[in-house]
Amino acid sequence: ATRALLTTCDLFTMYELKVDGAYTGTANEESFVSLLALEGECTVECNGDTMPMKKGESIFIPANSGEFIINGKIDLLETTL
Repeated sequence: ATRALLTTCDLFTMYELKVDGAYTGTANEESFVSLLALEGECTVECNGDTMPMKKGESIFIPANSGEFIINGKIDLLETTL
């Protein structure tokens, strides 16, 4: 996976995330993680739940949810505080 910073300001930080296989991230106590699918499809695993995701869909992972795993081939926008 590759993760490139797109922009940052006082309100949020946004990354372009390209996954081809697996990627592990964390929603810590300081920030939620918002994922918006630009292309492709994957599954997102967090706290024992597995959610499918494809182009045009979004998933919101609340702050303090801990580790999440993305499996598949997908391009995403990842937004955090």
